[in-house]
Amino acid sequence: MRNGFSTFFARKLSSGALQLAVIISFIVVVLCSLFIMQLYLSSRIVDQGQRSVQQTHSVSSAITATIAKLSLSPSQSVFVWNTDSVDVRVINWGLLTMIQAQTQGTYPIQQAYILGVIPDTAVSLYVCDDEQYVGISGAAQIGAKAYVPRLGLRPEYIGNKGFSGSYKKTEKSSKELPSWTHTPLQQIEQLYAMLNRPLGYSQEFKDSVCQSFFDSTLVIENPEYYGRYIRGNIMLISNKSIELTHTHNCKDIICIAPYIRIKSGFKGAVQLFATDSIVIDSDVILENPSVVCVYNQNMNPQQIAKVVLSDRSIVVGTIFFKAPEMYKNYSRIEIQNGATVYGTVISHNYVENYGTVNGSIYTKNLFAKNSRGVYRNLIIDGSIQPIAEPEIFLSLMQNETVQQWKRVKKMY
Repeated sequence: MRNGFSTFFARKLSSGALQLAVIISFIVVVLCSLFIMQLYLSSRIVDQGQRSVQQTHSVSSAITATIAKLSLSPSQSVFVWNTDSVDVRVINWGLLTMIQAQTQGTYPIQQAYILGVIPDTAVSLYVCDDEQYVGISGAAQIGAKAYVPRLGLRPEYIGNKGFSGSYKKTEKSSKELPSWTHTPLQQIEQLYAMLNRPLGYSQEFKDSVCQSFFDSTLVIENPEYYGRYIRGNIMLISNKSIELTHTHNCKDIICIAPYIRIKSGFKGAVQLFATDSIVIDSDVILENPSVVCVYNQNMNPQQIAKVVLSDRSIVVGTIFFKAPEMYKNYSRIEIQNGATVYGTVISHNYVENYGTVNGSIYTKNLFAKNSRGVYRNLIIDGSIQPIAEPEIFLSLMQNETVQQWKRVKKMY
């Protein structure tokens, strides 16, 4: 027996077996190292994930706190609010107000929202007092309170058509449009000033371009070709005209030109600024929040500026119009039969409405026409109704009764 044990322990391993043992030992060491490293990295990932969740919560809390304190003063511009190293900025994007928040560090958490205020659903129509009554004819409907000149609102028989619609309570208006605590005029003038400077020509333009709102604005001047996919922090500026068709996939961009046309089939959220006219063809949908604005302070007497909403077109947002007042110059917003607006219509000139406005119209005067001629301060067939869900369709501007901004849309 003793000789057997001695023989066993005296036996030597072959060189091949020794190498195999070394390899197996190395593999075991590597696997153990990888397991330990995986545990370490997993704990780091969990810690980083928890930190990211904490930072995201801090960013959201900072935005909520800032919105609650946000003033509607016209002087409101940019400020910084810090907590947990969160930077918050309130900026203008066209006529929209945007709030941006981000953390510091290598991998920042970023959030941005377009802001608006709940519209005043108690007012459907406001027409400035020019010592002339407002006529209402056909199937015209005013679904909420109307502020009209002191001579009142009167049913009219125009041509062979009497009044078959309805209207609510009326009150006396003043000689000027209401003053808003948040006014867009300064923002509008800054945008149109870009047309007065020398513009270049953007030769190279990718078919697809997207720009984050946390990067600098991409300005494309007089492009020879519009890409099919244009989204984000982008301005298209032209000395002549801009046309968008159903082939263009546009979201959140700004277009500035003397003349702008949106052709049939287009669908997207855009801000349009023109000095001459904006024509929106039939079967166009401008999604929430969009802006349609014509602003011109230097028109010649023969020029008639217009915003035209064609049949079956839909605009969700704000329409703003301001041009010089001239004798028998009926520069105006024209909402054709079958067109629909969800939001606020503001005109320092005329509004011609045969369609449906779900929201409010604030205008210096009304305009209507038929085969017998043109009429001032007359509504024929048009409908103005309160917004059914005002918390969804938010306004860019309101009066001093508004206390707080709301989030309209998340940006990127």
